Amino acid sequence: MEEIIRKKSYCDWEIVYNYTDEELAEAQMFRVKISKTIESCGEEGGTSYDNKRSCPICGSGRVQKGLLMLSKIPSFGRVAICKTI
Repeated sequence: MEEIIRKKSYCDWEIVYNYTDEELAEAQMFRVKISKTIESCGEEGGTSYDNKRSCPICGSGRVQKGLLMLSKIPSFGRVAICKTI
């Protein structure tokens, strides 16, 4: 009797398109994909927030009052923009 061997395969690809100068000049909107995340948040670094109108359960809707202060900023090399948790 033959033995059936089952293997899982994985396939992934990334399509890259280089736009012409004319296409970029005519663009109405650009999408920025932020792929790097800093694992510290504003509260840890001392950022002040106005919680008057925020949700008491999840904190949604609060307003940042001062500068964003982060306690830990890792080095990502050539990264121009990143997000926080």
